[in-house]
Amino acid sequence: MKIINSFLKQVDFDFIKNYIINNNFPLYYQHFLTDDKEESNECSFTHIIYKNHMPHSDLYEHMQPIINLIEPKALLRIKINCYPKTSKIIYHKPHTDFDFDNKALILYLNNNDGYTIVGDEKVESIENRALIFDGNKKHFSTSCTNARARFNIAINYL
Repeated sequence: MKIINSFLKQVDFDFIKNYIINNNFPLYYQHFLTDDKEESNECSFTHIIYKNHMPHSDLYEHMQPIINLIEPKALLRIKINCYPKTSKIIYHKPHTDFDFDNKALILYLNNNDGYTIVGDEKVESIENRALIFDGNKKHFSTSCTNARARFNIAINYL
């Protein structure tokens, strides 16, 4: 696992953050937080940028600064996650992104008291911080209580 603060150049980070965190960016309601579709009381909003070997969003062209830094052999998925504010921290269900070897990167877009847990490690949500880890390792996220929502970009790649 690797944590990189100030992952992107500030100008690139600011552009991506402002593109996503605004009233006009489309986020889609998800009743389930993980792919296993287990019933829960939590919800999230997502935006798929890249999946099934092709871009699904105009935002894909603006992902190049991130892609250049990680130098993937292949992209598996890029998505935006938005977890609404809750009155107390809610722990989401542990999961793996894929059941085969891959790398995962989470780029935190805003400061808040939510976090990601990978194994026994807790990684706080600090804007422009990247977390890189083994994508088939169990991990989970949380909600936040001190921001309107918790935003991140999740990328899986080879």
